[in-house]
Amino acid sequence: MPPAPLHPAALIALWAAYAAGLEFLSWPGLGAAAALAVPLLSRASVRTAFLQLLRRSRWLLLLLPLIYAFSVPGQPVWPGISAISWPGIADGALRLARLLLLLAALAALLNALGRDGLVLGIFACARPWAGAGLDARALAVRLSLVLEGARHAAPARPWRLAVDQLEDAPGPGPAHITLQPQAWTWRDSAALLLAAGWLGAVLA
Repeated sequence: MPPAPLHPAALIALWAAYAAGLEFLSWPGLGAAAALAVPLLSRASVRTAFLQLLRRSRWLLLLLPLIYAFSVPGQPVWPGISAISWPGIADGALRLARLLLLLAALAALLNALGRDGLVLGIFACARPWAGAGLDARALAVRLSLVLEGARHAAPARPWRLAVDQLEDAPGPGPAHITLQPQAWTWRDSAALLLAAGWLGAVLA
């Protein structure tokens, strides 16, 4: 996979800012956010990653609107029956739209970076916190093992087969990984300014 046009840390910052901004957007704002995310799905590889994320999140996607519909008070859908409210349905739909846009952006991020790029980005983001006791190297290694395991994870199967699979689980991963450094450019600084501008516009 060719290097991403931006530094992995800059791409992660863009995704984090986009994800954080979604929490403050109503329907008109989500329409603008969708205009940024939907074109990313034009690539087949991103669509494939997005569908995989949807499949793994299917229960959350199904249950989230129901939880809001049954828990948010307000005008009931049926007179005399307060179990399901219109405000709950509206809030659940809004939360579902935010989650779908978040997953679409995450699919684009994972496709752009790949495992090594994501590990490098997390490592670069964690390095400034080394003074607070965070071991960026250990975090990068552990993350690589988690991602490698998730990448080769078997599809969902009955619990008896899952237990049998645990007995044949592979041994520990490599003791170390090698990260190829990528230079920070003016484009990466511009990406950080764009992320800050997006958050500023959303919070304004």
